[in-house]
Amino acid sequence: MTQAPSPYPSLAFNLRVDAVVMGGGITGITAAYLIKKAGCTVALVEPQRCAMSGAGWPTVHATAVPHGGMAKLVDGLGPETAKAVWEAGFAAIARIRANVRDERINCQFGWASVCRYGSPATEPSVARAALWREATIAASLGIDVVELDTIRGLGAPGLLFEGQARFQTASYLTVLADRIPGGGSYVFEDTVIDAVDGHRPFIIRCGDYRMTADHLVVTTPLAGLAVRGLALTALAARVRTVHRAVASGTTDRSDLAEGLYWEHGATAGESLIVERSQPRLDVRLEGMRDAAGRDASAGLARRLCERVPGVRLTHRWSGPSEEPVDDLPYIGSFAPRQFVAAGLGPNEATFGTLAGMMAADAVSGKISPWRDRFSVDRGARAREASLPAASSA
Repeated sequence: MTQAPSPYPSLAFNLRVDAVVMGGGITGITAAYLIKKAGCTVALVEPQRCAMSGAGWPTVHATAVPHGGMAKLVDGLGPETAKAVWEAGFAAIARIRANVRDERINCQFGWASVCRYGSPATEPSVARAALWREATIAASLGIDVVELDTIRGLGAPGLLFEGQARFQTASYLTVLADRIPGGGSYVFEDTVIDAVDGHRPFIIRCGDYRMTADHLVVTTPLAGLAVRGLALTALAARVRTVHRAVASGTTDRSDLAEGLYWEHGATAGESLIVERSQPRLDVRLEGMRDAAGRDASAGLARRLCERVPGVRLTHRWSGPSEEPVDDLPYIGSFAPRQFVAAGLGPNEATFGTLAGMMAADAVSGKISPWRDRFSVDRGARAREASLPAASSA
């Protein structure tokens, strides 16, 4: 099938804007849309095509439920941070809902449930104990959760979190991107940023042309490592590259409910997504694995057949992604007037929207309520805070 012509040009002239946003995914488009809405001019730059996901799946879930679980966040970062992450997730969902309403976007937005289920690789009593602890910690933070002895269609215990969201990402992002051009703002595709010079203002070089801007927002940090003048090396050490694999298919089974199902356990990392596509169900299993030179989708396809017997496999996909080392993305300024979002992980729809909100705040001079929780230098500041105070002479 021939790809439709791009609605956006490549950069072919020099320009001046308040901010340049690097990357045309959910983070970059959200950031550029909100920056313009805040009254600033912006240029969104994408080396390929905007609003295109690697696997091309139409529906995504935006959820405040962290992929690693609330217990893991509490153990690693404390209850206050865990609670703040939950609240930030719902703020992102509210932003998506407001965008859909304000721009009248037909993206099939709807409310959905997220379920954490006991890992099949874990002994049942151990899985139940882990889920019980997760439910207890969630309840202590004021989070509503329903404990299920058996999840219909999976035959495993689980926890149900309601009030989450789902929407068709391409339809949603296409409309937001269309609202950016005009009034001194631009969207450029097939445009690669080669170098960033200066700092007040920045000179962003793309081949023979340059953009001058007071702020730079980087939403594709892996690609940013190749840009001369961007100091992202230290940040790269705080995220790990993983292989994201997806296996999908269809089934006639009627005992599976639509929703997002996250495997819960010490080594769990796979999610099952069930969507209604009359008269069948579309199912896909997604997983993250440490960087390796093999295609992880083959094993994932086998596990999808084990979890959903009778599924008819239709697609397999594998590609690189990134995760933070402490299960919380890095979102914030990494240098004066330079903003980055890195390590969004499986919660990309949620954290990508949140990062776009925070980037718009940074460009427009507002202080985001989430700034300290997701700060790029939070590890260094935590270590400084733990050092004993210097004794006075």
